[in-house]
Amino acid sequence: MDFSPNKCTVFSIFVGILFYLSFTSNSLSSSFFKINKDFNCYQTNDQIDYQVGPQQSLTTISEVPWATLQPGDRVYIHWKDTPYKEKWVINRQGTEDQRIEIIGVNGPQGQQPVIDGNDAVTVSGVNYWNEERGVIKIGGSNVPADGLPGYITIENLEIRSGRPPYQFTNDNGQTNTYSDNAAGIYVEKATNLIIKNCTIHDSGNGLFIAGNNGNMQNIMVKKIISMTMV
Repeated sequence: MDFSPNKCTVFSIFVGILFYLSFTSNSLSSSFFKINKDFNCYQTNDQIDYQVGPQQSLTTISEVPWATLQPGDRVYIHWKDTPYKEKWVINRQGTEDQRIEIIGVNGPQGQQPVIDGNDAVTVSGVNYWNEERGVIKIGGSNVPADGLPGYITIENLEIRSGRPPYQFTNDNGQTNTYSDNAAGIYVEKATNLIIKNCTIHDSGNGLFIAGNNGNMQNIMVKKIISMTMV
């Protein structure tokens, strides 16, 4: 297991020291809140909020540790004036009380963050099959280790361009073309999944949910705008 510290780990250690010192020096209170404000990756107990986007601590979706997300972790993807050309798999397990959430943060005019499959690059640190079937895939991977992803929420994203002739760079660095039946969100298997307030278009399928021999349970889809073509 890799215990290399990331920004959140360093931040949590530093905040812990400041909390300790704040009991002996009131003058450190303002320093603590300044540091808390300057960082864009927050940790509460074992839960981490990852902030992705302009003027955030993470500039790319690839910097999120998708292979090791834990119950209660939240990934906030902030709108920017150019699309995120990244694709990835989600294959982790939250809990009923601590869901793993991927949440889009709107722009100044209410614009949803855009995930664009055309010329997208698979994020680092994952390895999965059927990459050509979707821009965002849920379930079915080697890394993270395969399991039944559960208690996942995907909310408020615009996801587009998962179809031929569009191409992408896979996790081996090779150029592939999407399949005719590719989807903006391809759910291979999941349980207790929520997908809501997303706009999915310009794909072979907007949202595709496989049967997977009964392993698909408690799926809620709410307020989705889905169009197969532009």
